Amino acid sequence: MPTYEVHCGRFLTIDADRVYQVDKKRYTEVDRGRSFHRESWHPPTEDEQYCDSLREWLCAQGAAYLERKAEQYRSRSRSRSRSKSRSRSGSRPRYGRKLRRPSISYFEDPAALPPYTPRLPPTTKVEKSFRRLSPSTLLSNTGTSSRDTPRIHLLSYSNDKIPTRSKANDMLDYYLGTHVKHLYTIYAVDFDVPPRHVCEKYTGTHPLVQEYVMRDPRARTAVRLAVEDLLTLLSPSKSTHGHRDEIDRGRKRVRFTEDNGKNERRRREDVAGELRKGKRRMEVAISTACQAGTHRSVTLVELIAKRLGVEAERGAFGKQGVEVKVRHVHRRKTALDPY
Repeated sequence: MPTYEVHCGRFLTIDADRVYQVDKKRYTEVDRGRSFHRESWHPPTEDEQYCDSLREWLCAQGAAYLERKAEQYRSRSRSRSRSKSRSRSGSRPRYGRKLRRPSISYFEDPAALPPYTPRLPPTTKVEKSFRRLSPSTLLSNTGTSSRDTPRIHLLSYSNDKIPTRSKANDMLDYYLGTHVKHLYTIYAVDFDVPPRHVCEKYTGTHPLVQEYVMRDPRARTAVRLAVEDLLTLLSPSKSTHGHRDEIDRGRKRVRFTEDNGKNERRRREDVAGELRKGKRRMEVAISTACQAGTHRSVTLVELIAKRLGVEAERGAFGKQGVEVKVRHVHRRKTALDPY
């Protein structure tokens, strides 16, 4: 007896007995080997035609149902494999056959390649912008560098990266050393900022940024006072060579914190006494700070160094001259910077 699979619910269950009765009239099972033969042929009745059409319709519905189920299974498998590959973030599949890498002869013919001639690459002149490996540079060195030649350290840093005075003192001791006499720090945080498109392309070493910064009268006053303080302290014609008293009374720019102010003053006075006795070279320092340590503070340091170079050429520091060293701690260099 032929069997039918239920694929479409109520349509097959309603007419299942009717289809079975019609098939029983048309076919008879003669042996256990399930071979069938026709008892007698007669024209198809209305019930037989109905059953044939119903059987074809049921087969079509079952095929469509199986196709929909297969498509759902394929879509689920694709989404599952996609999620696994996304979770592995592009790694190699865990299972599967490893592909063999083809040889180089598969891509190009070795006979068509030119003969290999080992040669060194041509030497090119290094640009000046990338020649210096350290931001510390000797801007002006007039006269013979000796123990009698005073040295001025100009240092710029970022106030965001070094917000407290204690961290600033540690930074100054690291870059300058304990033997250098630090005078004061010029805080350029409140100075006028250059335009944004200029700050993105250049730093304070470029003349365009220096022009924008020096439009602020506070920046011009800070540069002028710093040069005057250094000339007053290091000029050989002054009787107060090595003292900070005149700067303390005239400028009142020296700043000390409450926690280590007394120890800092005592240590600086001991260094100044050794300088007066000639045991050490005269070395002083002035630092500048702005928000990023790239534009305003760098501009002040560069212009102070240029003014000191002009004064040294005029002979303001005597025959021994002066050495000026510049260090930009947090400057972020760009390709258009002079150095």
